[in-house]
Amino acid sequence: MPIDVADSEASSEQREIDRAQTSRCGARTPIDRRMDASPQPPQGHLRHVLVVDDEALARESLGAILEERYRVTLAGRAEEAVALLQEDPASVICTDFQMPGMNGLELLRRAAKAFPQTVGVLVTGFPDLAERGARREDDRYLLLVKPFTPDGLLRIVAQAVHVSEIRSIRSSKPSRSGSAAL
Repeated sequence: MPIDVADSEASSEQREIDRAQTSRCGARTPIDRRMDASPQPPQGHLRHVLVVDDEALARESLGAILEERYRVTLAGRAEEAVALLQEDPASVICTDFQMPGMNGLELLRRAAKAFPQTVGVLVTGFPDLAERGARREDDRYLLLVKPFTPDGLLRIVAQAVHVSEIRSIRSSKPSRSGSAAL
């Protein structure tokens, strides 16, 4: 059943995710141009991105691209990422889909329960498997399909940071349910 975005409080966030998912780092969408034009945070306020990939070269390459704009932490396994998140929560988790042990999708699901402001970017060379075989209605992540360009990576992570900031702002606002003291 389609959601009426005009009536949904989460509509802005969902539209951002939907646009990013349909972009696939190919054709430049209006949101891509908006994200490129957004000012970068001051150096002391860099957003934290956790990169998780079992292949060292891929992990280090992603980290090198992202560290120009973000504070980056690297992990070689999803289990290591869970431990790192407990110590230092991230705005964005950029993870490979297929890894030994816990896969990237399971990592994102666990992180979403513990850290609702964190946004996941699932990196995969198997988009059909990630979308069709594993996607649940409550999954909220952006999909980055291999091969991708450094600009494509930076755009989708910028979109994820933007969604994370929206989530943080919403969680810090007083409740509208009437239970908050005025």
